[in-house]
Amino acid sequence: LCTGLVLTFPDGCSPYSTYPFSLHDAQNLPWDLEIRNSIMTLRARMCTGQGVVSSRCSACNSLQDSTALKGIIYRIENGVPVNSRYAYHGIAGLMEIARHKTDLIDEYRLARLNAARKLVGLEGAIDVQKQILLAVSSKRIARVDRVLHIGFRRGMGLHALLDLVKRAAEGTYHPKSFDEQEEVQMTLIFRLGGGRVAEIVRKIFGMPALSTIRKRLTGSVLQPSPSMPTRAEVEKNIENVFEGIQDVVADASRAGMSHAVLMWDEIAVERRPRWDSKTNKVLGICRDCGKSTSLNFNRMEDLDVLFGELDNRTVHLASEATVGAIGLLSAESRLYSARPILLFGSCKRETAEEHAALLQTTIDSANSQSSLTRARIVSLASDGEARCGKALVQLTFKALLSPSSPIHALLSPLHLMDFHVGDDDITPDKDYKHVAFKRVRNALLREKGISVLGTWLTPSIIRRHLREAGHKPVHIQSIFNPTDKQDVELAFRLLSDIWSLPKSFPAQNAILAQTEDALRVFGAMCYNLVLPYICIDLTLSEQLTHLSSAAHLALALFSYNNMKSHFLLTTLFIDIMLMIKNVFFCVAKAKVDLPEQPFYLILLGTDRLETLFGILRTMVGNDTNLDVLQLGLRVTGATDVANILAKHPEWDKAPRRLHLPTLTKDAQPVHGADHISLRAWQANLIPAVTIPKDVTLATCWKLGRHAMEDKFPAMKDQLHIVDSIEGASILAPFGTLLVRLPTNSGPESDEEDAAVGSSADKSASTVLPHECISGDGLRELEDAADEIDWNHSHITPPAFSNKVDASGNGILISKARALAQRFKYDKNASSTDRLRHVQQESRYGPVYTAGDGEDAFAGVDGPRVMVTDPIATLVRCDGHLFLCIGEINSIRFHSRPQDEVPVALLHKTAVQVSYQALSLLPTSTEDDVSSKHDWRSSHLLPITLTAPGILIQPINPKLVSNSLRPPYFLFDSSTLVTLASSLHDRVSEAHRRSVPSVKGDERFPYRESSGEFTQEASGSAEC
Repeated sequence: LCTGLVLTFPDGCSPYSTYPFSLHDAQNLPWDLEIRNSIMTLRARMCTGQGVVSSRCSACNSLQDSTALKGIIYRIENGVPVNSRYAYHGIAGLMEIARHKTDLIDEYRLARLNAARKLVGLEGAIDVQKQILLAVSSKRIARVDRVLHIGFRRGMGLHALLDLVKRAAEGTYHPKSFDEQEEVQMTLIFRLGGGRVAEIVRKIFGMPALSTIRKRLTGSVLQPSPSMPTRAEVEKNIENVFEGIQDVVADASRAGMSHAVLMWDEIAVERRPRWDSKTNKVLGICRDCGKSTSLNFNRMEDLDVLFGELDNRTVHLASEATVGAIGLLSAESRLYSARPILLFGSCKRETAEEHAALLQTTIDSANSQSSLTRARIVSLASDGEARCGKALVQLTFKALLSPSSPIHALLSPLHLMDFHVGDDDITPDKDYKHVAFKRVRNALLREKGISVLGTWLTPSIIRRHLREAGHKPVHIQSIFNPTDKQDVELAFRLLSDIWSLPKSFPAQNAILAQTEDALRVFGAMCYNLVLPYICIDLTLSEQLTHLSSAAHLALALFSYNNMKSHFLLTTLFIDIMLMIKNVFFCVAKAKVDLPEQPFYLILLGTDRLETLFGILRTMVGNDTNLDVLQLGLRVTGATDVANILAKHPEWDKAPRRLHLPTLTKDAQPVHGADHISLRAWQANLIPAVTIPKDVTLATCWKLGRHAMEDKFPAMKDQLHIVDSIEGASILAPFGTLLVRLPTNSGPESDEEDAAVGSSADKSASTVLPHECISGDGLRELEDAADEIDWNHSHITPPAFSNKVDASGNGILISKARALAQRFKYDKNASSTDRLRHVQQESRYGPVYTAGDGEDAFAGVDGPRVMVTDPIATLVRCDGHLFLCIGEINSIRFHSRPQDEVPVALLHKTAVQVSYQALSLLPTSTEDDVSSKHDWRSSHLLPITLTAPGILIQPINPKLVSNSLRPPYFLFDSSTLVTLASSLHDRVSEAHRRSVPSVKGDERFPYRESSGEFTQEASGSAEC
């Protein structure tokens, strides 16, 4: 008999609730069904009742192929789609749909009921709230938050608050209450933009009026000195500057008398004389010339005499202004800024002795006003200017630190430290941005380069290593731009690129490996010198340890094989050591006087004075200079701005040229930090790690040396040599104080860092043409305002008049106007470009073009010789010509530096090649297992020469590289003889005069193992 087709259901599903019974009404399905014992059986309507296949008839068996049945089975196993018709659902599915719809209806019904109840409860207030919202969103109410705050503070209801908002929108109500931040913001806008900008901002944004912020303004004005500053003038300026901040100073000095830095720096000024209505003197004359002439302005004859001396060059207009300031070492943001106390014009012709007398006057004045400043002067800081540096030595190298000094016990264990001090144990300091950044970069930019461990690192060599490290040519060209030596950001990028070079390059030649090692040593010195000033999560002990490493590494490199100024200019080396020495001395003084007060390294130096100069540039624009009188009027206002930005660094964006990134210990930049500020240290470090009490100076000093010796074992031997020298110290590597040695003329005595905005030519004291002088309109406005102030400020008759008979016809005009009219007829050529004019450059000076980095030999095919490639050449020694194997340091083509030159152009007279001699030694069986070569390269000799390109022969010797020793070249005598003969034959009599000469020693000329000179070209009569 036919058993029919059994329909199987998944576990948990019943045929009663799962099968879609209604589908039989919707469709004509060809089967009937029956359920027995919860088992559903399907029988075809054409069933014969006789089992044929699997006990089923052929009709029932064919149901398995029915599309309708396959769909039912699929939906039973996988579920019915939500959007299917009801007939496709079983009873359980229909029950679930009904339940879901019931829940949804209940939810909507309850939501509607709740919404209706809320509307009933808010019906009376919703209209008022909408009105307030519309009034606020209209954007017609300035400082709407202040309006609402006043309304809530008064306890106003919604209707009263709406009325207040409407009156504020109509302009009939202005809130008079301002918080501290708004007043500070308005003070900042007024100081930077002036009164008109402040009024515009007040009307647009509803900020406080100028009358409201008067209490925040510093009323004192710095009085410039017309000639040599006197003690009375400096003391008066100190009184004016500190008089308005006595309460803040008192709060900061509760733990004891604060420490302070006395700093000096120069800023370029407009060469323009101005009449000072307070002293009846002419300002703008250099202080040295002011002693030899009268600067009083009583009659026009006084001007005639003064301008006659200007024409005769016996008197000079000041090209720079020297600004002296007191910088308190305090974490209080209101005292962060430098406080200018001294201002005078200079043309940089005074001697170091005269400058020392001036500095002593400033020191005496500051000490006499210590009851007002409540500060002890612990260091004297400058930016590294040579004349000021010599003066600082005279004042701070008077004697050795006395054993009775409170800091002697803290510093005496510091082996190799210099212990010379001045009165009250005062020490000199150098600004870290000038010394550690700009001047170190400038040393690398010199064509000669620097010598590290006997290896010369020229700009061309460094550029090649940077290219090998993957830096783009545009980046390399920008950081080696020789025209901008004052850019701190460029300096940091170059130094960080050097200390971040990969640990190994592909061994292209033996010379690259040696220069790579030298770069790594120099980069480590730069890293330890720079990191304490830019890493905001270093503790005070870690900062001192890094500086100790930098000092010992620099000392070892400076004394290595008597490198001296071949490593770094002596003046730069001295300033680095003075800067590090001052840090340790200042921390020692803080441990004694203020052991519980935080000590911040970045407060040392002259950077805060540089910040004031940057603010002054913002006030007047980057394309104009201030004259001496304008500088005195504005510099105290810049102090207010500096204090505000110190408290709110998030408002500030530092000048790009002074920008330094903020790094972590692993040299990663800190995101969101635009520039380094005191607040960055305060926010990132807990106070305990900056307190001097817990710092052990001797431990930091020793740890720094040990870290350096562990990383570079060769430096350990060199420092032992220095240890054995009697009287040796970081400032006396050879036993004699470097600061006491006379400085030769030339690069050693030249000023490395020009003052802000000044040119390299400081000797010219020319007067700029009237049509090129910037700021004449501003000068006229200031003179008019000064005349109004004169008429209203004198209750009693003044000691002198502000007017003079300029034409002799009895008509009186103001002295300021008479001086301006007299000066405009003195003309001389100057640059007509405003930015170059501000830098006081001549009209016809050289201009750096951006195309210097382009390939100058793009159209020349063939092989090229590159920097660091090995070459052969001829050298004259003791009247004879010898073959010399060397490494190319730099290439010049038409006096312009190049990184490579085609070999086909070496014969051109425009090509000059600088190279360093390479030592050659006889080979051993370990050097050359094939025994085909009898010479190998060893190391670079301290011999650097320059020769015309025709004397240069590129070579491609065999290179040997293994893990046991650095890579080296192999040579055979026959090849060397051929090279010498070839070079000798190609050199004409005219070129022989260009062969460089060198003094012979045991290392050169090359010698056999027996000690005899090699005769590489025996066939030549002279070689």
